[in-house]
Amino acid sequence: MTEMTEESKEERIRLAELKHVYTQDGDCWSTDPQDLVVETQNGGGGSYLVITTDRWAIDGTEEDIDKFAELLKSVLKQVEDEEDEI
Repeated sequence: MTEMTEESKEERIRLAELKHVYTQDGDCWSTDPQDLVVETQNGGGGSYLVITTDRWAIDGTEEDIDKFAELLKSVLKQVEDEEDEI
């Protein structure tokens, strides 16, 4: 088995950023479809989330809010898991 040097570790291809685009039907205030962009960026100190939307409505139940939070965590975790392998 070949041992990886520090130089060869740096040459590996790795996941740097993710971008997910979610869409849902409009709500009672707007019939236009709603888009939500969730992406990761890394300025050198670790990955963080960037969330962009003109409008994204969530039903006011605690369960729906928890599901949304888990979705955001899962996006960030995909990049963090990749960073941990490096």
